[in-house]
Amino acid sequence: MTETQLLTISRSPGFNHFSIEEERESLEERILSSRFLSLGGYPPILIFGYVDTPESRDLLLTVQQTRMKIQKVIEGNTFEEILPLLFSNFFPELQKPETIGFNEDDLLRTLSSLLEKMRHQDPELFDDESKEEFLRGLQSSEFPPPPLQLMSLAKELYEARCRYEASVNLQLTQAKLREISQDNSIVCVIPDKLFYKVLQKGNGSLEVTDSSVLSVGYYFQDFANDTDSGCLAETPLEDFIPGIARCVRGMKIGEKRELWIHPEYADEDQDLDSQLGFKLQLELFNVRDGKVSQDSDSKSLPPGMDVPQVKKAIPCGRDFESKETERLFNLFTELKKRKAYYFGCNVGQLLRKGLDIAKVAAFLRENSEHSVISLESEENLDRFLLSIFYRQQKQEEEKALKCFSQLSSSTKCMHKNRLYFDLIEEGKGPSVKEDSVIQVKFLTKNHSGSILAQASGDIDLKHTVKGYREGFLGQKAGSKIRLYVHPEFGFQYLSAPIGDSFLITEAEIVSLK
Repeated sequence: MTETQLLTISRSPGFNHFSIEEERESLEERILSSRFLSLGGYPPILIFGYVDTPESRDLLLTVQQTRMKIQKVIEGNTFEEILPLLFSNFFPELQKPETIGFNEDDLLRTLSSLLEKMRHQDPELFDDESKEEFLRGLQSSEFPPPPLQLMSLAKELYEARCRYEASVNLQLTQAKLREISQDNSIVCVIPDKLFYKVLQKGNGSLEVTDSSVLSVGYYFQDFANDTDSGCLAETPLEDFIPGIARCVRGMKIGEKRELWIHPEYADEDQDLDSQLGFKLQLELFNVRDGKVSQDSDSKSLPPGMDVPQVKKAIPCGRDFESKETERLFNLFTELKKRKAYYFGCNVGQLLRKGLDIAKVAAFLRENSEHSVISLESEENLDRFLLSIFYRQQKQEEEKALKCFSQLSSSTKCMHKNRLYFDLIEEGKGPSVKEDSVIQVKFLTKNHSGSILAQASGDIDLKHTVKGYREGFLGQKAGSKIRLYVHPEFGFQYLSAPIGDSFLITEAEIVSLK
């Protein structure tokens, strides 16, 4: 929910209920005051709707911002990184239950709740097969492999998943195209690969040829039912993916066709990891002879129409259509279970510092679903996660200030302790303005020199972070610069490692658009 949406709602339910009535029925026995919790030091939570007042708006915005911060911690940290911090917060108090009222059972429920929150990072670790391996590793005295070996295993697991899902997707694609080929009203362009059907005839004498420039509207749906739609103007036929280019030849203005495309004809320059076909409804708005100049900004597909990525195609059953798919599934399952086991070993080593491992394992096995904990414990957990956010925020602040203090006298200060700038090489092109869209090549690192991002692309100065908006402003096309960006001027809406982090970005301004 955006801030604008929050401010325009006159009355809204809380806790993700669909109506005030539904929330009243489910919470009438435990209605609490958000204001009271907030004054007590808890992150405020919305309970039982609100009236549109400035105080309510502030409360809602605080709730939204608090939840975003907690989510950043969950997305930007592993369970193994958070767990020791949880112990340092709660374990010293276990010896004094009379002073805090936080006993071992509460801690077990909190651990289970934390696992539930973290599972969305890596859901494969928490399916039935993986959970048993996790619990087995939890109770084992075996030490987990070194970090590099675990990273290698994670990479191997990811590649195995991609290969298996690609195999499943290819079976789905082939079955769909075989079904389509039985329809006599559908034109076969390439057997088992490309088909189209005329939905509406066009008019006029001009047809799509190899040298045509097209303007079209489209509706896209892949064979996993993901959809997209939009328009594409003044694009030469040669810039379309091969499957579309072959299926639209002969179309006239006003004509509509439905296309079915095998991934082999999706994009010649892209690998076929997804192996997922798609269908496309196209309407030809305009066609003309000639070609768009080579420096045109036209692209083969508009945003959202790229060749589908690997889908969540893991089937529930075990009815495989090929031995290869079964082999890939078994490899994927074996690696997934091995990763879960080592994850359990790692957590077990941490838990042995103060808990009965057998009791922990029994509790987690019995509480396979979300562990219900008291509102106070949930708030304790949220406060703990929020404290991690502020601790990490402070660490990034210290890193930034330390780096700023070590910069040379030639480095330009654009905002004290917030944004600094080095001109590596001055360009000779036009200057960047406030509303410019610039094409850049960039390399972004953290304070220790680790590369966080390296790419080339467009930056719209009206819709980028403050550090880039002010750092690029006034620079000339062709310039090479280095920006030192405080987290406050950086990507506050993203999670780690880029979000809320001190960044050093080296960039070349290729051109202005």
